[in-house]
Amino acid sequence: ISMRLLFWSTVLVPFTSLPIFIFLFGDAALQDVLWASLRLVAIITISGSLGLAFRWFVLPRLSDQGEIQLDGVSAIALAIFVIALMPEITSVAFSNPILLIGWIALAFAMNFGTQVITLRLASKSNNHEAAGAFAIAYGNRNLALFFAALPLELSGQFIVFLAAYQLPMYLTPMLLAGLYKRPD
Repeated sequence: ISMRLLFWSTVLVPFTSLPIFIFLFGDAALQDVLWASLRLVAIITISGSLGLAFRWFVLPRLSDQGEIQLDGVSAIALAIFVIALMPEITSVAFSNPILLIGWIALAFAMNFGTQVITLRLASKSNNHEAAGAFAIAYGNRNLALFFAALPLELSGQFIVFLAAYQLPMYLTPMLLAGLYKRPD
């Protein structure tokens, strides 16, 4: 079920993130943001389909050890990506700390707000574990995918927000633990 949640939360990124990107880039870039969203839908569809085909045809029966190894490769790839973003945060922290605080606040509001809203809506199913999985997947969706679709002139503005977005993602278990505890 977790892979389906991850898939759908990723597929919905272009649509659910659109208001944020309009806010970030303004009306002047509306057409660029819309085109980026459409390109992102195409990128997700093609890469997701290729990934599924690879999994089905190349690794149809993956052992538990094989899954652990794939998880390890994914963690290493994510770590490399996150480390690559850190110079952007450092640069903005020294040049304009107020701007960085704004980006971080927006990232927390967007991430945690999405998690709270999704958890409340999904909790109506009376399956708290599934509702929690939905909420975490939708809050921590992969906004980095927009890098593949944004025009070059907009990607520079986006990288600081993307770097700031890593903070609520990594702090979710610590800061929202109470939200995800099973209701008595």
